[in-house]
Amino acid sequence: MQEQLKTALALAAQGRNDEAEALLKSALAKNPASSPATGPVLYRLGIFAAKREDTGQAAEYFTRALAFAPAAPEILLSLAAIRLEQGDRAAARALAEKADSQTRSPATLYRLGMLYRQAGDMELAGGAFDRALALAPDYVPAYYGLGSSGGFGTGSPHFSRLEKLAESAARFSPEDRVAICFTLGQAYLKRGDDAKAFEKLAEGNALKKSLLLPFDAVRFDAYIESAMRLFDKTAAQKLSGISEAASDRPVFIIGMPRSGSTLADQILSSHPAAASLGESKFLRRCLPVYPNAEVPGLFSKGHPSITRAFMDNLLQNLGPAAAKYLSFSDGAGQGVRRLVDKMLFNFLWAGVIRLALPNAKIVHCTRDPLDIGLSLWQLTFASSMQWTYDMGDIARYYLAHQKLMAHWNAVFPGDIHEVNYETMVAQQEQETRKLVAACGLPWDDRCLDFHQSARMVKTSSAAQVRQPIYAGSAGKWRKYEKYLAPMISVLEHSA
Repeated sequence: MQEQLKTALALAAQGRNDEAEALLKSALAKNPASSPATGPVLYRLGIFAAKREDTGQAAEYFTRALAFAPAAPEILLSLAAIRLEQGDRAAARALAEKADSQTRSPATLYRLGMLYRQAGDMELAGGAFDRALALAPDYVPAYYGLGSSGGFGTGSPHFSRLEKLAESAARFSPEDRVAICFTLGQAYLKRGDDAKAFEKLAEGNALKKSLLLPFDAVRFDAYIESAMRLFDKTAAQKLSGISEAASDRPVFIIGMPRSGSTLADQILSSHPAAASLGESKFLRRCLPVYPNAEVPGLFSKGHPSITRAFMDNLLQNLGPAAAKYLSFSDGAGQGVRRLVDKMLFNFLWAGVIRLALPNAKIVHCTRDPLDIGLSLWQLTFASSMQWTYDMGDIARYYLAHQKLMAHWNAVFPGDIHEVNYETMVAQQEQETRKLVAACGLPWDDRCLDFHQSARMVKTSSAAQVRQPIYAGSAGKWRKYEKYLAPMISVLEHSA
């Protein structure tokens, strides 16, 4: 099996995960007797299952892999992450603690810290990052983890060390230089040194942008226009009722990143009759909702405009697609009435969701575009979001998003519930009650105490949603207005 494992790893490095997984499953079936490669094969199969969001199968593979290496930190942490995602916080903690007792490498300590951060244990997260830096003072990811967990307080010895690393940044990889810039920029912001902060953030954004394919805003807008043209009221009326999926369990949260979507997700999943899938990939495994389904939001190569044939093929499969989506999500949050899917890029096909799953709820999160833009520009994201590293591109993407959402609201009036961040901050209970009611749930006071939820949070808002709502982020852009001219200019010229 060693050769098959080697081949599978090479396939995975090329993004051919399905082929790699099939190869390993075949190898395992042909070699039922244990061999030195059995444990690593089971571990890799667990990784593939986790990427497919099949937490049950991932847990099974990781558990079997542990039988071959009971003290392996990477397997313990992988299973801990799955248990946390399944809502078993006690099991996740026990596995993390066992991994902690075996961990001696900065990379594994970083991974442990990120797991604690996602669980909301910021003190434990900071401790893991501290120990990683004690072992390797130049290990850049640990600085990033520490900064994202609020670990650069006044007098932090790591802050001055990070500044020194920045002075010799040329010796690091481009990815590490990006992390140094963003981490240091955010630390300067927290310390009130705005000029230094924006200088470092500008440097980090420019470097990150240079490492990615360019974002084609013109082609993205053409893609949006073609969706609006082909999916109009007439098409919606013609296709209404084709899908017989009766389930009212799914709730889709859509919108721009940094629009308050994690807050809405946390509020809903604090309800005892609801659970969250997080940023699920289930929809794009059921429908060809993007010309390149693996990279939602990636419009760097100039995605083609949607053709009539593409649309016809898509809409002829509404019923089967709905059934497939429900079969994927059935295993999650068993026993709950509502299951929240927070893949924000599903806004591109909100109309398809509405017709495929007519009883599903759709929640659109909105926020002041300049607050969205400012927040995006301070963070690093997946390569498919390369539009976030240029202020003008952020504004152009936002405008296209708003145009499409206005279209969906016109085609399906009253069917999409809007949650505005600023309104939620100003009138928390009133807006929370509206959100809960819009999702067809009875009121529960725990939705107001969302910050006490123990669920796993993977997004950049992991620290913020562990705190009660506060008004500090509303209108924050005004403090930094002079630095946001490229974004403001694009937005003003569209008015």
